[in-house]
Amino acid sequence: MSEPARRSALAGHARAGRFGACPDDLPGVVLAECRPRSMVQVSGAPQPEVLAEALGVPRADVNPNRIFDAGAVHYAWNGPGRWLAESTEHAPGALVGHIEAALRPHGASTTDLSHARTVVRVSGPAATDLLAKLCPVDIEALRTGDSAVTLAGPFNVQIVKSGDEAFRLYVFRSFGLAMWEMLRDEAAEFGGEIVLPE
Repeated sequence: MSEPARRSALAGHARAGRFGACPDDLPGVVLAECRPRSMVQVSGAPQPEVLAEALGVPRADVNPNRIFDAGAVHYAWNGPGRWLAESTEHAPGALVGHIEAALRPHGASTTDLSHARTVVRVSGPAATDLLAKLCPVDIEALRTGDSAVTLAGPFNVQIVKSGDEAFRLYVFRSFGLAMWEMLRDEAAEFGGEIVLPE
């Protein structure tokens, strides 16, 4: 059975180009949609030491409020015993099967979220300033590799700090366009650029 057709919540709304203040200067904020092939919510995951052993990764890599990689799968903490797994290589069904094979013996459950989230990358020298306006958590205190569940404006989001000046925001797909428009509007004062996914 073929994978169902997938349409981005931002299709037809995200247009490449500069916007906001000082359009001739380097943008302070760059917005781009990310499109991982698959996303799976893992619930009831075992304690970090058991999880690390089950996934074949060093124990030191698996910690609350952090991210880690296990082969081609990227895991981001999003609550006690909860991890959001994503992959650009595995199809949704294959990712679910891969995780269940490793974690079901330890009581974990999986939910395919591949069609249920919009993911936006926020980067640039003013990315931290932009998110500090919108989020109640201390954005400046986040380290690269941190993962936090919080708000961005009125939207429940998971934020992963993916680099020195880069963040990934995960939101329910039904709120994807509204969050995108909020980010674009709030980024205008810093000067912004929209980059389309490849």
